[in-house]
Amino acid sequence: EPIRHVVNDYQGPGVALGMFNTDASIVDFAHSSLKYALDRKYPLYLSTKNTILKKYDGRFKDIFQ
Repeated sequence: EPIRHVVNDYQGPGVALGMFNTDASIVDFAHSSLKYALDRKYPLYLSTKNTILKKYDGRFKDIFQ
């Protein structure tokens, strides 16, 4: 069953942002990124800032820390 949340009660024009990712797709993306960097001898950095999108960015930190 769908879960619905009110994200904002707009009083005028505006926009909303919704994002999702599964743990598996996050890990797969990391593997692809690492392989790409290693194959080309490029440096690769992961930077997270879980201050704005706390749950979303925090999940990356939880997986890779």
